Amino acid sequence: MNNKLAMLVAASLVVASGGAYADGDKKGHIKDDQVSKTYHTEKTADDQAMMNEKDTELTRRVREQIVADEKLSMNAKNIKIIAQNGKVTLKGPVDSAGERNKVEAIAKKVSGAKSIINQTEVEKE
Repeated sequence: MNNKLAMLVAASLVVASGGAYADGDKKGHIKDDQVSKTYHTEKTADDQAMMNEKDTELTRRVREQIVADEKLSMNAKNIKIIAQNGKVTLKGPVDSAGERNKVEAIAKKVSGAKSIINQTEVEKE
């Protein structure tokens, strides 16, 4: 009885979705217009790499300055630094509110204060 119910539910889902091959032909092939849309809207790895060179450099410079600060704890020096489109996000544990503020100040100075999102968390104090 349970198998019949499962098959009935599966069949109704296929019917509700417009068929098993709603995005292609009966053999499951993708239509040419779908390939064209996907191909022209998706960025290639090379495009992404070229766009990300500036973000990679920004991340490197922020990391370099944070690691160079001898007053920061190992936790602060190991925070995650994510640069995307010139915006810097800081994540991870730091030892104090002072360190939290310090890593943010370093990121602002290095990035030109375009946008800093400080998601670091004080682990102990």
